[in-house]
Amino acid sequence: MTGPITSGHCRNILTAGAVLFVLLIAACQTPPKPAEPAAQPDTCNETLGEEKKDLEKNLARSETARKDLEEKIADTQLRLLEKDAEIRALQEQLRSQQKALDDAFLEVVRSKAKMRSLETKAEAASNMAEAEIAVKALKVEYGAGDQDADVRRAEQLLKMSAEELNRDNYGGALYLTNQAKAHIKPGQ
Repeated sequence: MTGPITSGHCRNILTAGAVLFVLLIAACQTPPKPAEPAAQPDTCNETLGEEKKDLEKNLARSETARKDLEEKIADTQLRLLEKDAEIRALQEQLRSQQKALDDAFLEVVRSKAKMRSLETKAEAASNMAEAEIAVKALKVEYGAGDQDADVRRAEQLLKMSAEELNRDNYGGALYLTNQAKAHIKPGQ
């Protein structure tokens, strides 16, 4: 038998015991054979007593097994709740770290805009074109689709790079393009 022992099982066991008890009493009430008039009632009582003891033992074992199963279920539920809380905490930590990373990217881009370094528009545009071709090749030749995290991040960075190029922030555009290329290389 598998699964927890329910009160229904206990009732079934008790009902079966009661039926056996009634049948045994009925069997004992049949007219005794003339050869053994005194032996049958004692045998019947002994049989009933043994069956009662067996039923009580089975019931005790069933109750013990039921209690053990209930304790295991409670323990498992508690561990499940602990794991759920741990997962939620890790997800929140991941969101926080991703936000910090995104903020750091934007800060670097802003710093590059302030510096107006020696990068030129042609250099930034050339690097962007190379990165876009690499992303397309990665998608077509290597079978990396839109579901690939590196491809999605590279495309996001290239979009940000194009926006910075339109703002004449060539250093920021070049920086973002190089970050996109870094995401492309693991996929290749």
